[in-house]
Amino acid sequence: MYRSIHDEDADHPNIAASLLMHELSKTLVDKGDFDGAETQNRASLSMLRRIYGEDADHPNIAMSLHQLGWVLQRKGDLYGAESLYRSSLSMKRRILGEDADHGSIPASLRQLGIIRQMK
Repeated sequence: MYRSIHDEDADHPNIAASLLMHELSKTLVDKGDFDGAETQNRASLSMLRRIYGEDADHPNIAMSLHQLGWVLQRKGDLYGAESLYRSSLSMKRRILGEDADHGSIPASLRQLGIIRQMK
């Protein structure tokens, strides 16, 4: 629907958000379609970077990096997932501050701990 509203090939935050939706990724992963979930998340991340800037720090990009890490973790790519979680955490800290108390920072730290236990 967002593509028909904003143009089929448009880069728009609403389109990127709909591609990123955690529930869509979770459904694809639950069905065993890891590649489909990864494709959706990479498309969202690419679009967000085009919207906000390739090197921009933005909460939506940090969330997208975290979500893609989650998909790669489920896919069994622990090194890829760890890299994305670290990138997401670094970006969140740059945005919020090193010592910020924000729920998204512990989420990344928790996932990094899980990855460490899985290795």
